[in-house]
Amino acid sequence: MSIIIIYFLHQDNSSAMVLHKDGNSDSELDAELNSLRKKLADANKESEELQREISSLERQTTYKSNLNSSIAEVLKLFEDKSVQENIQALV
Repeated sequence: MSIIIIYFLHQDNSSAMVLHKDGNSDSELDAELNSLRKKLADANKESEELQREISSLERQTTYKSNLNSSIAEVLKLFEDKSVQENIQALV
């Protein structure tokens, strides 16, 4: 059995080594390739789900921030004496 070693040079100048044994049948390689495709598809699906969750959390954060700002403005108004006097006049 012979072994073929293939080196890949990446853009960041790191290298990867791939061993290919001539004894592997095409069906074994196809099965491994299909398994890797499934893992990639699963990882992509999980990534999409996490991205949706991040977007939802960002929207919630924006909503809460806006709500807190509004509450702070209302509290500031109630601390103003003239507003308190106007409220007392209405009651």
